Amino acid sequence: MPDRSDDSLFLGSWRSTLIIATSIPLAILTSIIVLSAIGQTINIMTLGGLALAVGILVDDATVEIENINRNIALGKEVEHAILDGASR
Repeated sequence: MPDRSDDSLFLGSWRSTLIIATSIPLAILTSIIVLSAIGQTINIMTLGGLALAVGILVDDATVEIENINRNIALGKEVEHAILDGASR
């Protein structure tokens, strides 16, 4: 029977999971700081927009990580894999 210990991980690796899990609170914290700096309040509309933005952020980050991992699997050097994965 194959080892299925990684099945519970998002994207199959701890590194990818950590990148996505870190980007969400950083995006929310940055948004709250910017809203506070420009004098805006947090209401239903801003929370709705924030939820949409975080969803788009997670989706884009997931696609970028998958592209980078695919390029690394094709045998590219890490730096070139990152640059090629981010350009598509």
